[in-house]
Amino acid sequence: MVCVSVIIPCKDAQGVLPLQLEALSRQVGAPSYEVVIADNGDYNYDRLLTGWEDAAWSQIRIADASGRRGVGWARNVGAKSAAASLLLFCDADDVVSPHFVARGVKALAASPVFSGAALGVAAADFGGGYRYVLDKLGVDDPALLPYPLSGTDAYPILMGGAFGIHASVYEEVGGFDLSFGNAAEDNDLAFRLVRSGYPICDAVDVRVAYRQRPVGKASFIQGFRTGRGFMMLSARHGLWSGPGKRWARWPFELGKALATCYRLLLGETQREAWLRRMGTALGAAVGHFKYRFPGKPPRPDFG
Repeated sequence: MVCVSVIIPCKDAQGVLPLQLEALSRQVGAPSYEVVIADNGDYNYDRLLTGWEDAAWSQIRIADASGRRGVGWARNVGAKSAAASLLLFCDADDVVSPHFVARGVKALAASPVFSGAALGVAAADFGGGYRYVLDKLGVDDPALLPYPLSGTDAYPILMGGAFGIHASVYEEVGGFDLSFGNAAEDNDLAFRLVRSGYPICDAVDVRVAYRQRPVGKASFIQGFRTGRGFMMLSARHGLWSGPGKRWARWPFELGKALATCYRLLLGETQREAWLRRMGTALGAAVGHFKYRFPGKPPRPDFG
């Protein structure tokens, strides 16, 4: 019987997943655990599951999450198929520390839900292999302490790529709301958890190396989704006023975008950074006028 299930949502992850599997196969001091690959695409991940005879996990298997696209859907499917009462979540393109499972279970013994910590590592550095990324992560080096991401009481945050939760609590709050798509879906879950009486614990020793990708041409779209996600959170959770207010987010983002434009003209920043800022400002503006003036939040979708 496994003590904990590690769930990895995967879509077109065949190029990055092997490195994460290597990290999960080398866990230190962990209780019995399984790895569940929630397949959200069309790739046959079975071919990647061979050659792990000496892995530390008890079993590794695939959950079919191809019925609907989206990281929230994949995580929900993975959680539904989990064999354990404790759930740990990580992403296919990152690398967990050797103590991810052991320390995650320890954190869940003290709290029903926790948010882990991430240390940004350039995508190019992942090409150096597991040991190289591990050195960058600085597993127990206090000088390389990653940043915690649980937020505040007014604005709780959950890191979707490194968190743990009791399966019963996950089921109670409904898992991820699919109406958020792939932006702010983890923060929405954080709000619902806190308001259901489950404060989010910081677990800074449950670490992942977070893959920082070059932003490229998708910068504007990524920024737009982020900005609109903030406004959806405001509408869903009543953040138009009070300590966690987000009503002023879009003019704030517009100001940052204009400042970035000025720096771009001076040659102090890159075009991609400006595109992301402009996308975030536009997404926040669209979300503000779409969700605030009608006076009703978007309809939840739990699949």
